Amino acid sequence: SSITYPFGPGTTMVMLVVKDNDGATDTSRAPVNRTAFRTSVNGPVYAGLSLLGDSLLYAVATGDAVYRLDYNGNKVYNLQVGGSVRSSSSISFDTTVYISSSDKNLYAFNKNGVPVWAPVPLGGELSATPTIDSLLNRIYIGVTNNNFFGLNRTTGAVDWSLFSDAPIKQSAVLTSDRKLIFTTTKGTVYGIDLGAQAKPTGPTWTLLLGDTITSSPAIDMNGNLYAGTYSGKLVKVSMQKGKDAQIVWQAQTGGTVYAAP
Repeated sequence: SSITYPFGPGTTMVMLVVKDNDGATDTSRAPVNRTAFRTSVNGPVYAGLSLLGDSLLYAVATGDAVYRLDYNGNKVYNLQVGGSVRSSSSISFDTTVYISSSDKNLYAFNKNGVPVWAPVPLGGELSATPTIDSLLNRIYIGVTNNNFFGLNRTTGAVDWSLFSDAPIKQSAVLTSDRKLIFTTTKGTVYGIDLGAQAKPTGPTWTLLLGDTITSSPAIDMNGNLYAGTYSGKLVKVSMQKGKDAQIVWQAQTGGTVYAAP
């Protein structure tokens, strides 16, 4: 005889117990793995998925292309760029997809896969996910030539730029009170108060952590920043309004922290 059961996606542990007429029993256990879909792409996957809405768009960064998939994992088209894509793409509320590449260009495509503007050369390799600022209609991105850029999201034109103390390889974050935060490989945290500087001429404050920052920063509900370092530290930084940033604590994890907290 056979038994059917509607297992949900994921891994389910199943136990089968068999009992004979004499009352003897035997038990068997096995995992049941069920996936929604499985799709193969050309080359290794270096970054996470980007999802627009509940099921409208998956953008998968893999080598030198980003694939758009439908709800069932079928490839709709792929966005071809020069160089290699090493970070997740950003998707704005109007469905524009922004992709940074190792070929020193920033790309933008609409939901149909058509370029919004010509690739924007920024002078250094891009390995971070672009940060979207819907309020000011900008894209923020740092590159390995030490420059941090604020670009017009509609045209791709550079609105402003800052020169930092080292290459920028991690994504920037934008807080609810309009602080723009980015970090460098030297271990410096840059804070910019966008409420006071529509086109910043310099940082509002800087904080040197003394160790290479290897993760994108994360912000909690109270406005504190967390970042991981090469030597394995997880650092908490206080960024109270009107005050310079300062380290609250540093915890040793035992290994380099690559993922954002």
